[in-house]
Amino acid sequence: MTASRRRPPAAPSAARIIKPPAPRTRPALYIRKVPGMGRGVFAGRRYRKGDVIEVCPVLPIPRGQAGRYSDGLLDRYLFWWPSPAYPTAIALGYGSIYNHSFAPNARFTPRPVTNTLVFRAAHDIEPGEQIFVDYEWPPQDYHFAAARRRSRP
Repeated sequence: MTASRRRPPAAPSAARIIKPPAPRTRPALYIRKVPGMGRGVFAGRRYRKGDVIEVCPVLPIPRGQAGRYSDGLLDRYLFWWPSPAYPTAIALGYGSIYNHSFAPNARFTPRPVTNTLVFRAAHDIEPGEQIFVDYEWPPQDYHFAAARRRSRP
């Protein structure tokens, strides 16, 4: 190959290398075992009242199939869903792991248009604090005795 037929050097790539962010020492949310409750979701950072804690996608369950899950393992993880055709849903992410309290520090809002549950801080939550929601179930539906004994405030 002669000098006149050489290819020009390749132009630098338009893509640039972006370094990944430095790993955080603590994630925004994490899971820990909780005596008497199984697992629980904990705050890895501070959340102020009204802050979004998590937006969880959901799997809406069709009316004809909802009964299949209501007496088994998944029964403890079902959320009421505001759709006549899909009366219940299973939350993904950490959504189905938040533990119940009648005095919760977080609340959730179903968003049927986007098939998501939005979890927000009901009051300030400090790092290391367990995040609780009120499941909004009738007392007889709770699987743990303390919740069945207590009536809603």
